[in-house]
Amino acid sequence: MKHNFCFRLNEVRLIWTMTLIFTLMFVFNVKAYANKYEIHQMELQDGFDAKFELKTSEPNIKKIELDCQSFFSNLFILNISNQIEIDFYLSIEECEIIYENISGCLNQNKKACLKLDNVFEQKCEC
Repeated sequence: MKHNFCFRLNEVRLIWTMTLIFTLMFVFNVKAYANKYEIHQMELQDGFDAKFELKTSEPNIKKIELDCQSFFSNLFILNISNQIEIDFYLSIEECEIIYENISGCLNQNKKACLKLDNVFEQKCEC
């Protein structure tokens, strides 16, 4: 009987520890991806047909790039220390959706809102 109780106690500790770890992972992931950026300009990069630099006034961001031309399409954010903060790999269709959403807002003389928790959301204001 004593052995069974120890097993149950260890099982409860393991479940509690795993719950704590997953909760912390979720909290830090949500914090990292909860950012949103106002895009006020999109420039085609020289020598490319579908690689764009997205301009934002965020002080900690050096560059946001939407690359729909490379073999692996992606959206990445480079901070002022030249480190990649966020890197999303996209299908070509996903890349086109993001491009159309941003260019649609900018063509209406509005700022586009790029929300990292849902990059496909079609909103012109953050």
